[in-house]
Amino acid sequence: MVFVIDDDQGDPVRFFTVKTDGSDFAPLPAIVPAAGGAVVPDFSVVGGGTALLTISTPGHASDTPATHPREIFVWDGKDLLQLTNFGLQGTVAMFLGSRRRALFSSSADPLGTNPSHITQVFSIDTLGRRLRQVTQLTRAPLRCGGTPLASCDDILGLQDPATDTIAFEAPCGGLRQSDFAGQIFAVRPDGSGLRQLTAARGCVVDADGSVTVELPGPFGYSAPSR
Repeated sequence: MVFVIDDDQGDPVRFFTVKTDGSDFAPLPAIVPAAGGAVVPDFSVVGGGTALLTISTPGHASDTPATHPREIFVWDGKDLLQLTNFGLQGTVAMFLGSRRRALFSSSADPLGTNPSHITQVFSIDTLGRRLRQVTQLTRAPLRCGGTPLASCDDILGLQDPATDTIAFEAPCGGLRQSDFAGQIFAVRPDGSGLRQLTAARGCVVDADGSVTVELPGPFGYSAPSR
């Protein structure tokens, strides 16, 4: 099992492994070279990863300079392979899908199809090739009375093992009149057939000034395997 420890102090995120019985607790190797380090020309074929990781890297993120940029890596139990190089803090791993595809969210615009830098779902193969923008979300972040209720980076999703359909929750609005509500969607891996599955009201301010917030989730998905 792979898990993360983040001290929330701006330091790089650290990853560890542990067996499901709690034994063999150990850190994964650091990806940041020591001062004066050099590249060792010892190459191997990787990309058959079993875990998708979000790792903070050195430097300053271009979207939030006070933080480190985060990139997507695939790990096969021995080797780490970096899949992205966006230099943004708002890049977050989602899951490893079928057909050796890695799903993640980011506000990047690597393909020229996200000029407003809204957080979208992307996919890329586990060798860092064939990058694809899966969604075309256009709404603003969820707010209530001017106060943000959720970060647009928090897109959560999973994949139907029978049909490969991707189901995900996006807190930045949807396809219908839901500027103030996150929604749950389904989309095919190639980006077609995007459907909004919920119609949560989001932030509702009543005449007496009271506030009601209706959001979807947490959610799960059940389907027969292949």
